[in-house]
Amino acid sequence: MGLPIACLIAEAGYQVTGIDLNEEKIDLINQGQCPFDEQGLPELVNKVVSQKRLVASNQIPSSDTYLVAVPTPHKNKQCDRSYVFSAVDAIAKVAKEGQLVIIESTISPQTCIAAEQRFKALGLTIDVVHCPERAIPGQTLHELVNNDRIIGAANDVAAEKAKELYQSFVKGEVFVTSQTTAECVKLVENTSRDVSIAFANELAEISSELDVDVYEVIKLANRHPRVNVLNPGPGVGGHCIPIDPWFLVENTKAGEFVRLARNINDERPHQIADKALD
Repeated sequence: MGLPIACLIAEAGYQVTGIDLNEEKIDLINQGQCPFDEQGLPELVNKVVSQKRLVASNQIPSSDTYLVAVPTPHKNKQCDRSYVFSAVDAIAKVAKEGQLVIIESTISPQTCIAAEQRFKALGLTIDVVHCPERAIPGQTLHELVNNDRIIGAANDVAAEKAKELYQSFVKGEVFVTSQTTAECVKLVENTSRDVSIAFANELAEISSELDVDVYEVIKLANRHPRVNVLNPGPGVGGHCIPIDPWFLVENTKAGEFVRLARNINDERPHQIADKALD
């Protein structure tokens, strides 16, 4: 996600330095080449690099705004925030008072607050904003430009700074809220999908026991104007949906329904495999 967002910001007229630890990727980008396949991105990389709007480096320069787009893996049903905090510590070495840090990575609630406290422990007052990406591989550039964006900030000044940056290239609406609300929004979007899929998968098992065709049940139920049941399948795919619900409830007592849906969908591939073997 880092390279597409960097290119869009550069195309909007900003001077952007993209940071990576992989020297091979850095060299490719500085030659105007895209290190991975994504519709429209190779042409955009070549354009902004040739215009000297984007340069790749392994050294972080001091800047008015820093944008963090790093992995947040799933570890023991919790969000591994080590890459985010590693980026925060690296930024702290060059940051100055009053500068802005935007986290685009999918993070567990209250990570922005923890990041601000991390800066304070290092003697810096830095505003940390959350603006989660909403994009699907293969259509990343289109969705980064056209989808609505959510900005979570602790104060109006930080919110306006971030909003100005995103409105330079986003055609969708930009909404401002609190940090933790924005963190929850992204997780809720994917959790909603997970829960809906779990219901469909449970419905398949119920229908099997009752000896009825689950697809006919769903098709006819969906004739109701306020019903939209998904079709069952072999579980939940992709990177985000199987792990984001855990991030949402990792520090809450509430959320048993979310945990149950996660367990249902985790078990589903085994059920399908058993059916195939039978």
